[in-house]
Amino acid sequence: MAVILYLRQERQRRGWSLTYVTRMTGISPGDISLIERGLRTPFPRWQAELARAFGMPARRLFRASSPGTPLTRTRKGSRHG
Repeated sequence: MAVILYLRQERQRRGWSLTYVTRMTGISPGDISLIERGLRTPFPRWQAELARAFGMPARRLFRASSPGTPLTRTRKGSRHG
């Protein structure tokens, strides 16, 4: 299930670059960018690494725009919610 991600918002709020997050987590900048744009679902291990790096529960970084309203993919490159 795809969700709107607040990872980018939190990263930018802290002034962290993709490269900095990569060094903290071991996740490539390209994969982080895809996760932030909702184009890739992070593996549970990545969710744990990102949550550790940001010092917050994964559920705060990865959450739906409103309760019970996740985004879903209808076809490649399009989303609705």
